[in-house]
This record gives sequence, structure tokens and C-alpha cells, in this order.
Amino acid sequence: MLHRNLHFNNNDVRNERGQPGYDPLFKLRPLLDIILPTYRENYTPGCRIYFKQYLPAKPTKWGFKLEIYTGKANNEGCVGTTSTLVKRLLDGYEFKGHILYCDSFYSSPALFQELKEMQIGACGTVSERRKHFPE
Repeated sequence: MLHRNLHFNNNDVRNERGQPGYDPLFKLRPLLDIILPTYRENYTPGCRIYFKQYLPAKPTKWGFKLEIYTGKANNEGCVGTTSTLVKRLLDGYEFKGHILYCDSFYSSPALFQELKEMQIGACGTVSERRKHFPE
């Protein structure tokens, strides 16, 4: 009940799915507009963070899990939702020598090439059967 009714925006001005300007995160957008700049101001990559998640199915059992999925992924390159999300989350970290570690859901040769051009290293698992995987 709480999940269905928790929102921070006026539903009367919401654009419906399929219409220009549709935002799947519309109900939370005002909150995100406050949180994201604050996060960028106060977070330093590499600093110790005290909230971790235990991921028993992963080779590295402890880590952070953050997913904001707003549509169907397109694994053909950086036009897909997952690649767009990765680049949005890395906005402001270009040309500083950071390295991104991700799992196969976010790894793609096209994304890693774009990150290389932004001087962001990338390391991730990938299947040889993935579309556009180099020979």
C-alpha cells in the first residue's frame, strides 16, 4: 500500500506512457532532483561507506546494489537503457582516472569504448555470445 501511494509529484500534470515527456520516475522526480546533486557533492569514490549488501550469488559477496531501470535494455551498444544509465551515473567523473567495475548486465564493448574515450577505465564480465562481442 505504501509503495503504491508514495509519490512526491502531482499526478494531474503527469504525461502518460507513450507520450512525449513521459518519465517513468515521475512520482519520485522531485526527490531525485534533491538527492542526486547532494550525492555528487558529498560522495568521493574510494571512500569507505558503511552500508553494504550481501550478494551470495556473486563471486565478490559484499557490494553495493543500485538499480534504476526505466525500460527495456538494448544490448547492441550505448543507445540502450543500461549504457545510458551507466553514463548518467558517471557524469562528472570523466577524465579523472576512475575505474568502473560492473557485472554482465551492464558490460558491453561499445559502452567500454565510450568510457575509454572519457578516460574512465572499465572492467566487467561478459559472455562471448553477446551481440557485438569482438572476435
